[in-house]
Amino acid sequence: MAEYHFNPDKKKGDLTADSGKVGEHWKSFSKNKLKVAIVLALLALVVVVGPDITGNIFYEDPEYALLSKNSDFPKLAVKEANLELYKCRDDVDDLQSQFSDCESGLALCGERQRRCDSEKVRVMSDLQIANDNYNSCQAGSDALKSSLDACDSEKSVKDMDLAVCNSELSEMDVKFERVNAEREKIISNYANSVCCTLKMLGSPSLKYYAVVNNRIVCSSTEGTEFGSCVYEN
Repeated sequence: MAEYHFNPDKKKGDLTADSGKVGEHWKSFSKNKLKVAIVLALLALVVVVGPDITGNIFYEDPEYALLSKNSDFPKLAVKEANLELYKCRDDVDDLQSQFSDCESGLALCGERQRRCDSEKVRVMSDLQIANDNYNSCQAGSDALKSSLDACDSEKSVKDMDLAVCNSELSEMDVKFERVNAEREKIISNYANSVCCTLKMLGSPSLKYYAVVNNRIVCSSTEGTEFGSCVYEN
């Protein structure tokens, strides 16, 4: 059971004093109520609107928070950051101009590449034709070399035959010289016999002989002089 304490000695004045203190507290709470409402409204504005109004004081960008953890992330004050941002904008403009120049150069290089590709196709076609001609010439050269080898082989055989023929010809020349000498001797002896006989029989002026149509002809004016007749000695 709960205990209940009653103090009969407490005076009425004390109760009045207590009532006054409560009123003062209530008035103070009423004055602060407006301040509390304003603070709550500001907090709601921070939560709803975000960094667009508060300038990232109460709102944190996740990407910024992630990058700011890197060791090389610049720790700049607001003034320095604005100055760097201004410089970066100038750099961006310069880079944009350079990028435009690069795009123009790239377009020019693309056109040159297209011309080079076209020239490459033409050169490759000419090269293919040249390769075909070379292969054809190589095949013809191989055929000619084979024919040349056959001719060289046949020439070697012919050279051997020619050497044999030359040897035989030399032997025939020797035989011919010997036979011709014998022939001349026979003709000379025969001419002496015939012409001397004719000279003795009535033609004392006969002195020369010649072979005409395989016959001995005696003459007193031209030809080969025959030897002395036996009766003249």
